[in-house]
Amino acid sequence: MLVALMMYMNGVVLMLLTDAQKYLVLREKKGLITHCMHGWSRNMNYVGEIMLYAAFGVLVQRWEVWAVYSYMWCIIFVIRMSVKDHSLSKK
Repeated sequence: MLVALMMYMNGVVLMLLTDAQKYLVLREKKGLITHCMHGWSRNMNYVGEIMLYAAFGVLVQRWEVWAVYSYMWCIIFVIRMSVKDHSLSKK
């Protein structure tokens, strides 16, 4: 339970920090963000979301949950990440 709680809290914090950084940096200067969290990865929101949902999977401890999550992460997130990378490469 403690592991799930820590994963959940870290996922929420990571999502909030990524959104806050993006909002604050783009408010000052428009363009591609190349430092801090967005400099490490363009998809830190997805990492936070994966941690958040994985915490629920750890709590439930059922294989069906992990099957649904695997589909969601491998299909939906990969498609979203590739579309995002493609649109950023145009800029």
